[in-house]
Amino acid sequence: MNPIVKQELERAKLIEKEKREKKKQEENERARENVTVVEAIGEEHSNPLLKGKVLVVLSGMIWGFVIFILMYGTKILDVTFDDWITNNGGDFLQHYIGWLYYRKTPWKFPIGLIDGLLEDSLVSVTFMDSIPLFAVFFKLLSPVLPATFQYFGLYGIIVYMLQGALSGLIIYKLTKSIYAGIISPALFVTNTVLTTRMYAHTALACHPIILMALLLAIDLEKLKERKKDLPCWSLLLFMASWIHLYFVPMVAIIMIGAYLKDIISKKWYVPLIKMGTVFAFTLIMMYVMGDFYGETSLAESDFGVYNYNLISFFEPAGASRFFELVGTVDKGRGETFTYLGVGIIIMMNYAIISILISGNLKEKIKQNIGWIFTVIVLSFISIIPSIRIGDYNSKAIKLPGVILKVMTMFRANCRFIWPVMYIVVILSICTLLKKHNKRGIVLFYVLCIVQLADLSNIVTIKKEESHSMIYGETHCMQSSVWNEMNVTDIYFTCNMGDFVVNNELDKVMELGIYAADNDLKMNDFYVARKNNDIINEKKQKELELLLAGEAKDGRLYVFNEIPADLVLNAEGINIYIIDSIIIGTTAELKNEEKLTDITLIDKNLVYVTDGSLNEYDCTVNTGAVQYGPYFTLSEGAYHAEYIGEDIENCIYEVTAGKEHEKCEITNFEVTNEGISFDFKIEERMDDVEIKCINNSEEAIVIDEIELSKD
Repeated sequence: MNPIVKQELERAKLIEKEKREKKKQEENERARENVTVVEAIGEEHSNPLLKGKVLVVLSGMIWGFVIFILMYGTKILDVTFDDWITNNGGDFLQHYIGWLYYRKTPWKFPIGLIDGLLEDSLVSVTFMDSIPLFAVFFKLLSPVLPATFQYFGLYGIIVYMLQGALSGLIIYKLTKSIYAGIISPALFVTNTVLTTRMYAHTALACHPIILMALLLAIDLEKLKERKKDLPCWSLLLFMASWIHLYFVPMVAIIMIGAYLKDIISKKWYVPLIKMGTVFAFTLIMMYVMGDFYGETSLAESDFGVYNYNLISFFEPAGASRFFELVGTVDKGRGETFTYLGVGIIIMMNYAIISILISGNLKEKIKQNIGWIFTVIVLSFISIIPSIRIGDYNSKAIKLPGVILKVMTMFRANCRFIWPVMYIVVILSICTLLKKHNKRGIVLFYVLCIVQLADLSNIVTIKKEESHSMIYGETHCMQSSVWNEMNVTDIYFTCNMGDFVVNNELDKVMELGIYAADNDLKMNDFYVARKNNDIINEKKQKELELLLAGEAKDGRLYVFNEIPADLVLNAEGINIYIIDSIIIGTTAELKNEEKLTDITLIDKNLVYVTDGSLNEYDCTVNTGAVQYGPYFTLSEGAYHAEYIGEDIENCIYEVTAGKEHEKCEITNFEVTNEGISFDFKIEERMDDVEIKCINNSEEAIVIDEIELSKD
């Protein structure tokens, strides 16, 4: 053979061999890239990339475990220890009460229904925020569980460990840096929203749902190749609906953004069929849980009260160790709290500058159109119906009726910014680390230390709060009378919102625990979705029966304010104040003083325009007015007596109704202790006021005001 030909043949074989080796190498790389999250955790492979994933997941779980234990300790992991929940009160105690009633309710269909909270009506455990996924699982195990059992401690540590694992995995997938994957979970498990929501709005702390949605969106192409995208999204939305309904639209919007390129392609019908299947499955699972059961009344006026404030990413609200923005976010708007932390804010600014100076913005927008869609839609939903920037609040836009009804179901719409917050954090980290050089890693580690130092304040606060929850004693129902009463059911005569307005929600929650411990039904409770119109109509009829002297034996009536009309006019019911809780019962309680006449000063039932007021007396300055108590009184004659100093020369008035109609005062008399007079109510009137107008040249002191039936 010609030597030249032979040389060419050998050269061709060598080239072919190199091509085969290169092709094999590319296939191996694709195989490594196609490893899913489940395989990364559950299977043994020898490739370095997979080992890195396992290491990142384990380190993330350790970060979550350590931070959780640092804040809460280990005592709450004892499933038989529930004092830390009952000591906490508030919304968290509501979640536990939901579990207690759900556990005792016989199995029904839909499977999430609870009996005993709303008289004869049933309500889904979803609307008690009792984490339905856990509630159903442990109800199945209920026969073998101890009598006292709480799963909220286990839930908390699982959430934190998943938060660490998923966040580390996301950063590692995007940066291919094991150093970033190992340390980055620290930034996610100390997230301010997660920290403040846990054991307050407990189900809403399940942020791993959001991170899993982002991870599925990142891995979508690989999942489609393996035909696993449909089951993964279905499973995630099912879990979201069985943890908290707010996560459902969040995940749905992320999913739509992930499929957006496919939706605008020639085969647009494929992603629509997939998403339609996922949504149908989710709705079925929501139906199974009972989310569509019964009627509900939603106040459209509530929407927009908790929309997002555009400076909330930068407003520490006491969480920062380094700085504070003063007077920028409305007081009491804790719903909008999404402070990023100094370290993340620095990374975010670096990312913005890097993106702007890197060029090719049009190409980047085209490549990331799905993510841009997700951010814009979620941000828009969280901001409407008005724009808030610090103290400034623009005029609200008027939404169409249909949209308003849908949005009213998610009135705390500022929560829709949470996925955006995580996208910002992930983008900021990845932009900083995009070159994978040592300088970038060192800078990232430094900023992580800055971030953790900045947020150490909120971690310390949470640790102190949890210590108080575990070892504190905050129960208001201390009297032994509660255990001595023969009660069949508890009847709240007022709206639950009245207790919230008066900062007395803890009383409702303690009565709920009392009812659960004694197997008592309630006519109303603090439930997220219910028909208040029907409930309030029934309450009004019950009050009419009480005034007619037809109180039910064994029923414990609860009032948010002294029912003056019942005290002064009704027969067959005794009104008591026990542990600051106003109750009514047909039984007479031993060693307890029932109300016959009403004293207004010591019970803080009156007000003063200029002066001072405490439980002992009321000082009314010159030209000022003492007014109140806005009672409802039936037709009849009443007697008022003022006890105090220098009050005989004041002007006294009695008014009633919204128009402040004056009632005639008779038998006005100056006594040794003060003054007294009678007045008549011609028909049952609301907002009855007894006024003392100080027209003298000196301040007067009213020691007490007594109201009785003449």
